[in-house]
Amino acid sequence: MIKRLLLALILFLSFSSIVFFFSSCARIQKAAEQGDAGAQNKLAGMYYMGEGMPQNYVEAMKWYKKAAEQGNARAQASLAGMYYEGEGEPQNYTEALKWYKKAAEQGHVNAQYNLAGMYYRGEGVPQNHIEGYVWYSVASAKGDKDAKYSLSAVESEMTSDQIAEAQKEAAVLWEKINKKN
Repeated sequence: MIKRLLLALILFLSFSSIVFFFSSCARIQKAAEQGDAGAQNKLAGMYYMGEGMPQNYVEAMKWYKKAAEQGNARAQASLAGMYYEGEGEPQNYTEALKWYKKAAEQGHVNAQYNLAGMYYRGEGVPQNHIEGYVWYSVASAKGDKDAKYSLSAVESEMTSDQIAEAQKEAAVLWEKINKKN
């Protein structure tokens, strides 16, 4: 008898969780369609990961764009990553750089790190160790350990004058970003 009650309770809770999950998806979808940038970003992530729906990079990109155009830094960084990897649309370093920069300027650490790498490697822009150093420096100051490691790698390829210039630019950028946020 107790086993049957426990089984019935487990089934009920499982069913309730499924109903709650799908009603949450419907609420997110509705809010996204009404222009809520946070919901658009969440819906994009669900399409990207295939959570509650089939994985669909084209739909993910569509919703990330909507949220990114409203200034959502997470969506901007995710959209940039999709352009960088060529997910949902052909690879486009110029668009990736544009969206990483928008997110990075809002203080998004992963975007700062990825933007630095693009400057350092010359992806979508001419190679620029100073800009790479500046963005790695800002990301490192926010605690990104990979940025700290990459900063020393970039530094080893720069002159002392270039390092001094980059440090000045990084300090100005750091102040500008922290004043906004």
